[in-house]
Amino acid sequence: DQNEIGLFPIFGKWRVNLGEIHVEHSVLHIDFLNHARRSRGLDVVLSDLSLQAVGLDKNNHNRDNISVSARIGKKGRLKINGLYSLNKHEGKLQIDLKDMALRSLQPLLSSWFAPDVFQGMIHARGSLILPEQNFNGMVWLEDFSAGNSENFYVRWKEALASGVALSLHPFDIVVDDLVVKQPQVLPDERHPEKGPGRFFRSLQHKDEKGERPTWTLENVRIQDGRCVMTGRALSSDYRPALQAISGTLSRVQPHGPVNFDLNGQIENRGLFQIKGSTGFHEVHDYTLDVRKMPLVLFQTKFSRMIGADVRQAQGQWHQTYELTPKGIKQDTSIRI
Repeated sequence: DQNEIGLFPIFGKWRVNLGEIHVEHSVLHIDFLNHARRSRGLDVVLSDLSLQAVGLDKNNHNRDNISVSARIGKKGRLKINGLYSLNKHEGKLQIDLKDMALRSLQPLLSSWFAPDVFQGMIHARGSLILPEQNFNGMVWLEDFSAGNSENFYVRWKEALASGVALSLHPFDIVVDDLVVKQPQVLPDERHPEKGPGRFFRSLQHKDEKGERPTWTLENVRIQDGRCVMTGRALSSDYRPALQAISGTLSRVQPHGPVNFDLNGQIENRGLFQIKGSTGFHEVHDYTLDVRKMPLVLFQTKFSRMIGADVRQAQGQWHQTYELTPKGIKQDTSIRI
C-alpha cells in the first residue's frame, strides 16, 4: 500500500513518542512553502520510501539508528543514514542524493536564480545537523541549461561546489569553491545587466524574523568557457565571441564588488586577458589587453577612419574602463 507518513522534526513537530519506526514502500510529501520562505511552494515527493529507525527514545547511540532510502522523480535516489534522538531532538544525518532533476526545484530556484531552468541533474553529499537544520558538504550539477522562453543563455557541462554550508533558518548559503566546466553564456536582451544580476536575484524578501536570505560564492573557477559579449567592440556590427575562457571570480554575492581575472581566445583569432571588478548589475572597472588579433574584420572601419589597409595586419590593444559618479571613463590604445 502507498502510505503518507511524517518524518524527522525538520518540517513539523512530533505528537507521539516512538522508540522504533519501520516503513516500507511508502510515499512522503515534503512541502517547502512555509519553511524555505519562498513565494511559491515546492512539494517534493519521496516514493518507494523505506525507513528503519530504532532507539529513537534513547539519548545516545554507539552506531547509526536511522536508515532511509527513496526515489525522487524518475531517476533520483536519496539515502540517509545517521543518528537521531527524539528525547533530545538532536541528530546528525549523512545525506547522499543522486540524479535528481533540477527542474523539479524550479519553484525554489526562481526566487534567487533569474533564468528558467530547462534541464540539469543535481547531486549532493554531506551531513545534516539537527535541530539547527544546517547542511555541510558538496553539491554538483551536471548538463545544466537555463534561459528564457525563446532560448538558453547559460549552460555548463558540470559545476562542482565544495565546502557548501547551508542554513535554513535563517536561510544562508556559503560555497567555499565552485568549479564550472565548459560554461556557455549568450546575451539576453531581456536582461541587459552586465554583472551577476544577469543570473541572480538580490533576494529582497524577508523571513518571519525580518532577516533577508543571503548567499556567497567565495571562489569561482571557470574552465574552458565560452561567452558571446553583450556589447559591441570596435564596430557597431561586431559582437565578439570569447572562448577557451579560464580564470576566477572572487566573493560573488548580492552586495559588494566581485573581482574577476579571466583570459582566453577571441574566436580562435586573438588572445585576451581582462581583470576588474563588477557590482551586481553593472561593471565597476576593468583593464583589457588583446594580442595577436587579425584586423581583417575591421577593414571597413580602419579604411574609413585612417585610410589603412589592415587585411593582413594583426593588432593589439589596451583598454581601461571605470564607472565613476560623473560617468564612464574609458581609454583605448591600438597598435597595428
